[in-house]
Amino acid sequence: MSVLPEYQGKGVGSQLMLEIENIAQDNSYKFISILGDSHYYSRFGYKPASTYGVIAPMEVPEEVFMIKIFDQNNDYSGLLKYAPEFKL
Repeated sequence: MSVLPEYQGKGVGSQLMLEIENIAQDNSYKFISILGDSHYYSRFGYKPASTYGVIAPMEVPEEVFMIKIFDQNNDYSGLLKYAPEFKL
């Protein structure tokens, strides 16, 4: 997700994040993983994936690989597998 500079600071990114999360939950997704700025995404409840024992399938700094779990009743630790479209 990205927002053009002229629209940043106007709540566009926040609205996009809320819509993404609503769609994920409406489709029974258990979590969302994000590669991004920890200061930005932490305000939406994202935490370093390592907090849950989730490992990225590629080398990335730990602080930018984040996850938000919607279903806290399960253990999601292990290697995250991306959809084939990501070619990772």
